[in-house]
Amino acid sequence: MQTHRSRLVLFGLIGTVLLVCTQNATAGQRATPNPGTGATEITVLYDNYTLTEGLRTDWGFACIIKGTEKNILFDTGAHGAILLENMDKLQVSAQEASLLVISHDHGDHTYGLSSFLSRNSNVLAHLPSAALVQGVIQQFRQLGVRKVGASHCTGDRAIALFKQAYGELIQHWGGNDPSADIAPPLFGDGIVDEKDLEVLMGYWHKEVLPGSLAAYWRLDEASGVVAADSAGTNNGTLLGHPTWQPAGGKVQGALLLDGVDDAISTPFILSPARGPFSVFLWAKGGAPGQVLVSQIGSANWLRAAPVGGTLQTELNEPGRNAAKNLQALVVITDGAWHHVGLVWDGANRVLYIDSVEVARGTLTGLPESVNGLRLGAGSTLAPGTFWKGLIDEVRVYDQAVTP
Repeated sequence: MQTHRSRLVLFGLIGTVLLVCTQNATAGQRATPNPGTGATEITVLYDNYTLTEGLRTDWGFACIIKGTEKNILFDTGAHGAILLENMDKLQVSAQEASLLVISHDHGDHTYGLSSFLSRNSNVLAHLPSAALVQGVIQQFRQLGVRKVGASHCTGDRAIALFKQAYGELIQHWGGNDPSADIAPPLFGDGIVDEKDLEVLMGYWHKEVLPGSLAAYWRLDEASGVVAADSAGTNNGTLLGHPTWQPAGGKVQGALLLDGVDDAISTPFILSPARGPFSVFLWAKGGAPGQVLVSQIGSANWLRAAPVGGTLQTELNEPGRNAAKNLQALVVITDGAWHHVGLVWDGANRVLYIDSVEVARGTLTGLPESVNGLRLGAGSTLAPGTFWKGLIDEVRVYDQAVTP
């Protein structure tokens, strides 16, 4: 037998098999497409239910999948004799399988392996790897998952790795911990089970926005005069005649500003005087003196300094002492994309360019303002402060964050 511990997992295939199982597919039952379509056919060879007279049932699972580039045997059940007997009755030859996929290392899915190999040892096997499970755990971490529950079929190795990553939280499966019992909304049903897992998996590979995100303008629109706020209801309104660039942004689309009268005006988001906050965006182009983010009638939060085009903030103590402007030594008007940001932690202003801290300064406080923001123009719309270039992915947080 050729063994290949592959990090490639046939997620679509395994999902299809699981779908058949959850729809009460039974031993001998075929999920068969219309003849001639070339679609996939799944025949369950081993299960504890059956609709086909004469097949033996047992705790475990195996099926053969046809219609893909190669025929695949998925798991081998708990007893080789039962597997081979059911295959014979269904007229499924062991030689038909070119690939063998083992979902996890439980005996009710693997103990029939040696019997199958006695009939077909020339098969490429894909076995579960710790690296794969670690990848799944990393995805969970990125999603902010804090509670994990395991079922029998999670597999001992995966359970151990999840337990190492999440401590004892995995043991909540089957319990009634309210912090893990999230379905049905609003207060669960008293047990942590597959309903809760289904809700959790609804967020798989989806961006989960942090609760501290006060406003988020993706700037991915293709037309119109509204810049939608993905974090809430603080939609921005376009001023002048900016041009949407649906495929020209750093992340998908962006907004092109002409440097004359183009900008975005937003509702009130936050007051710098009321606590820590952060603002980040992607920008390209610009010229010295031009502004990326300002607060209407107040201060320019982020701009290219009038001399040199380096990153600068004019947001300083009440009274706006120009001597206390904070300025980096890195130019942002070089025609390249830059991720720029300002963070106020309650005592320090910090400037970031491309995820690197480039300037820091202490202050006793920042001025109060109850006005909205302007993106791409100065606080008073003065000539020379309008940004000429692209802006994208503008985020405002109501706490101090790092890129």
